[in-house]
Amino acid sequence: MYTRATNDGDGTWTTSGAKAWVSLSGEAGIYFTVVKTSDARGHKDMAMIAVPDDAPGISFGPMYETPSYNFPPMSEIYLDKVAVSDDNIILPIGQGFQGALMAIDVARFSIASG
Repeated sequence: MYTRATNDGDGTWTTSGAKAWVSLSGEAGIYFTVVKTSDARGHKDMAMIAVPDDAPGISFGPMYETPSYNFPPMSEIYLDKVAVSDDNIILPIGQGFQGALMAIDVARFSIASG
């Protein structure tokens, strides 16, 4: 897990790291990102946050070549000290891993339907 969010104590979180295989990269208005919130091993410290596409510090890598014309554009996103508010926490600490697994389950149907 390469994305980390640190609570600044003033109602904001500073987020840094990268996320791969992001659907609608560069086109979506918001990106849901699972983050680690401590150095602890395991998944109990993971949360899910919403990062707006216009947040200072967000950037996008080159588009991946996808196996099908029907795939949405995908690339990596990079977060460099992106500040997000407490209001952007979609799943609190301890629930981010489960949220990521649910997102994978949904993606399987999209991929299977091609």
